[in-house]
Amino acid sequence: MKKILHGFVFVCQLCFYWLIYPLANLIYGNKRVWIICERGDDARDNGYWMFKYLHTEHCYVNQYYLIDKKSADYQKISKYGKVVKYKSLKHWFLYCAAEVRMTTHLAAFAPGNFLGEWFKHHKQKGVNVFLQHGITHNEFPSNYFEHNGSDLFICGAKPEYDHVLNNCHYPEKNVVYTGFARFDGLNEFTLKKQILVMPSWRSYLYGLKDEEFKKSNYFTHWFSLLSSKELIEYCRKENIKIVFYPHYSMQQYVNLFNKLNNDIVEVADFDHFDVQELLKESSLLITDYSSILFDFAYMRKPELLYQFDEDEFYGKHYGRSYFDHRRDGFGDIVTNENELISVLTSFNAEFKISSIYRKKIDNFFPLHDDQNCERIYQAIVRKFIEKKKKHLYVDELNVVVTGDDYGRNYESSEGIRQACKKGYIQHISVMLNKDEKDTLNFSEIDKNICSLHINFTEGYATYGDTSVYAYSVNNAGSITHDELMTRKGLTKLSKSTQDILVNEINGQISKYKMLGFNCESFDSHGHIHNNLPVAKAIIPILKENGFKKFRRPSNINQHSKLVNRFYKYLVFKKYNKFFDSTKYFGSCDDFIHIKHYRKFKNKSIEIMTHPFINKNGELCNRRDINFLLLYKENK
Repeated sequence: MKKILHGFVFVCQLCFYWLIYPLANLIYGNKRVWIICERGDDARDNGYWMFKYLHTEHCYVNQYYLIDKKSADYQKISKYGKVVKYKSLKHWFLYCAAEVRMTTHLAAFAPGNFLGEWFKHHKQKGVNVFLQHGITHNEFPSNYFEHNGSDLFICGAKPEYDHVLNNCHYPEKNVVYTGFARFDGLNEFTLKKQILVMPSWRSYLYGLKDEEFKKSNYFTHWFSLLSSKELIEYCRKENIKIVFYPHYSMQQYVNLFNKLNNDIVEVADFDHFDVQELLKESSLLITDYSSILFDFAYMRKPELLYQFDEDEFYGKHYGRSYFDHRRDGFGDIVTNENELISVLTSFNAEFKISSIYRKKIDNFFPLHDDQNCERIYQAIVRKFIEKKKKHLYVDELNVVVTGDDYGRNYESSEGIRQACKKGYIQHISVMLNKDEKDTLNFSEIDKNICSLHINFTEGYATYGDTSVYAYSVNNAGSITHDELMTRKGLTKLSKSTQDILVNEINGQISKYKMLGFNCESFDSHGHIHNNLPVAKAIIPILKENGFKKFRRPSNINQHSKLVNRFYKYLVFKKYNKFFDSTKYFGSCDDFIHIKHYRKFKNKSIEIMTHPFINKNGELCNRRDINFLLLYKENK
């Protein structure tokens, strides 16, 4: 009867999916939707950290977080972007149209559980990413490709990656070792004299009535430990606090542990305590088989494993796998309460990890930095390109890659220099401000591949005392940002405003010539001089100085509103009377989303990038996907 009911529910979900699929893609199909979730009622795991990271570092990603509005984490996640009610109608629409789906728990991104199970095994639009909840270290058949079906399986450690790749039947490109997203938050912490007790769950105990649960080995052993007079006296003497946090699936029994009645042990519930904060502030972890031990080890902190029911656990809950706690583990294993207290008191409240365990940890986590989210993001983009089966690599098309904003600051200029030196950049836009300092060093690049980046909104004026700065007015002769950005039709600029613009553009051109550049091309992508009144003021000057090409294509602002598109058409029409333009222009992100890229073959295509050197000295792209992904050698 239960199978019949499940089958009926699945058919209903599937019919509803196909019913709304066309409408969902009509509304959201071109909006590049990414959806992220955990269990559907929380935001404190790898899903939360990816959502937060994308909001901060890749804000152009159109991401939605799926969560129940009654969740204790709803307000926390809301400040980082768009949040959608879990299993709502909008969730259904986003699920149908999403190009990327991320979750920490199998198929949790699906609005219907049975629907999610079905689509794990069938071809589906977009990329499904399994962020994982914990390091896979036990035998867990649901993680096998035939049951999981993810396009990307994110691994948090090297041995785990080797195991999943070699034993879980995934295609090689579906498994990646990036580190977990939440590991980015484990690099800085302040310790308290606090012991965190956090055991794993038991599937065979889940859902038992309270009285039945109290008779289990699990309850009797943990309750006995937390009630131990010897443990309480030791902690009171050393001024140590104990926090007991049952696993998410054991939280239904949290009230049974509230009867401990002592001032040392605090029983933590899901709604009022954050696991990661408890991990970071605690000096010692006591657990059993929980994968949380890996997070604690990642921080190079000591732990004890209380495994009083080893045979029962591996016989009824999980099977054994590649990770042997005695051989590979990061802490002492004890099997009874007296032994645990004896080992605990030997720390003398200093809680220092031994060199033996430290070496094991270093080998287990060769990646140890704050770039885990970035590696996951880059892996998703690679998989997205691969799954679309497009050969969008610049060495196969007639493409010019431009490094934008040379002269803006040292990081940008150095990034462009390195990218140019390695052959990734074929064109450079030069931003001329009053105080470029040491950024304008052209000894390693070719001046003939440079164009003038017209700049009225950043930095300082290059000519005279007039500032045309976007966010401050330095004197009565300045122009405000709002005045230049007006969208109120084709109003002419005032005589004083036009004089300031002419004065500034003449200053930039003079400096450009003085540095020895050839006045061939100027940069006109998406800046305020594309407003028709401003364009009318500067086009004659550019024409007089011999500029022949502008980097402004017909496809720019193709997703803007109809009124704006018509307005831009008038600007293009004015420009096209004097200058040659690029057929296609866009960012790296625009480029990989082209639906019919073949129509651009043998035509002028320009990709705008923003190379810079990050704090780790690596060559990156500032505003969207890493431009290095566009080259075959980085596939």
